Amino acid sequence: MIDLIIIQIIIVFIIDICGVVPNIKKGISRILTKGKIITDDYSMKPLDCSLCMCFWTCLIYSLLTN
Repeated sequence: MIDLIIIQIIIVFIIDICGVVPNIKKGISRILTKGKIITDDYSMKPLDCSLCMCFWTCLIYSLLTN
């Protein structure tokens, strides 16, 4: 149970607080458009949703550890 809480704290910190996801999305748009369009105005579910990432990560963790 403590492991799941720690996983959730880490995921929320990375996705919501650090702002890593917008930088990754800008990099992807730069690569896909060859530098013509650089934006982070699109959705990459579940990678940019901390609730979705917590759910899927904790589900996979629970399945692999039990």
